[in-house]
Amino acid sequence: MIQNILRKYDIRGKYPIEINEDVAYQVGLSFGSFLKEKDYKNVVIGKDVRLSSNSLYKNVLKGLSDSSIDVIEIKECTTPMCAYATLFFKTASLMVTASHNPKDENGFKFFMKDNISLCGDELQTYYDYLNKGKFLKGKGKISYYNLEKDYIKEILHNLHIENNNLKVIVDPGNGATALIADKVFSKLNINYKIICGTPDGNFPNHHPDPSVEENLEMLKKEVIKEKADLGVSYDGDGDRIGVVLNNGKYISADLLMIIFVKNILSELSKKDILFDVKCSLNMKKEILKLGGNPILYKTGASFVKNKINKDKILFGGEYSGHLVFNDKYLGIDDGIYSSLRLIEILANNKKPLTYYLDDIIPFKNTPEIKIATPDNIKFKVIDKICEYCQNNNISFIDIDGLRIEENDYMVSLRASNTGPNLTLRIEALTEKQLNELQEKYLKLINDYKKELL
Repeated sequence: MIQNILRKYDIRGKYPIEINEDVAYQVGLSFGSFLKEKDYKNVVIGKDVRLSSNSLYKNVLKGLSDSSIDVIEIKECTTPMCAYATLFFKTASLMVTASHNPKDENGFKFFMKDNISLCGDELQTYYDYLNKGKFLKGKGKISYYNLEKDYIKEILHNLHIENNNLKVIVDPGNGATALIADKVFSKLNINYKIICGTPDGNFPNHHPDPSVEENLEMLKKEVIKEKADLGVSYDGDGDRIGVVLNNGKYISADLLMIIFVKNILSELSKKDILFDVKCSLNMKKEILKLGGNPILYKTGASFVKNKINKDKILFGGEYSGHLVFNDKYLGIDDGIYSSLRLIEILANNKKPLTYYLDDIIPFKNTPEIKIATPDNIKFKVIDKICEYCQNNNISFIDIDGLRIEENDYMVSLRASNTGPNLTLRIEALTEKQLNELQEKYLKLINDYKKELL
């Protein structure tokens, strides 16, 4: 097994160089054996719409079955549907997907029962088991279940959408949500239009990553053209959301979370709101202003979701667009469900979403800046910058790298869990201050890289 495809959240790499049918079979055989030794009787398997997913799926399926565990196929689906299957069937699941990655990549996500994403130390335990190569042998039964009706019923049953004058543009990006988006939205009392709505693993219209603004250009144009109230987009496997407002402007996921906080916090029995270290200072400020308890946490959708569910936090999310509702939903990061909750706000309050952002501080910000940094020094570079801050009386928070919070600016620097990179994000009140901070911290990073190489 190629070690660099074993990531902190999942297995992911280029097809067929790193991820191929032999790897898929070994993943199935090992994960099935791993589950059987933990007394699981069966496992669910799903796949996204990538061109390589069907072939990989067949080999994972064979590996699972050859480990003696029984397998329930749900076939093509979104990752949230595969996570929902762990609750529906009360067992584990495996999803063949590379999420928002380019079309020539693929991989595998793992869920234990009760929607627990296998990640971090727990995923490493599985990797250790995988690398030992001592697996069970047998022949498990294979069955198929169409989960669509149960899933759709679940995501709709607690919603109250009454305004049929709404117009929403939906962009599945030719990804897995294209399988089910029309079936969901057709049950709502609204006007909607779907673009890029044919499942196609070539992703012919744009890259399926809604956290990158340039990927939403088609959606922006359609919202303006149709004079829509809202545009929503999803990533390749459907667990993230991107949003375009009625004025055609893209908003980042932390601003989207602020809209949700303003609308649901008063109704929550527990006022904790969790967000990751890349989110704006506005998150903390708005939560405090509204009487909530802000909880800053490390980046990583799997980490965030597991923490929210473990601590029974009712709402939270991260900057990349993974939002987790635990109030009226099941604690799954689900792009389609997030958009339904946004439509619910629009329908019942009869105010444009821009209304909820009028009073926030207009910070200038950088996009996520990725700085190529070898794995063997990336954490040492962060240690050096922490030392620099200590020596210069700069206060910082050391959750997942370092985060500097002042009233007028924020700096977040962390090491990527998925590759040889550092990720820098900065916000400030003025462009001048933003440019100065960016220049300062990029220089520090590059100086320490040279020193450590």
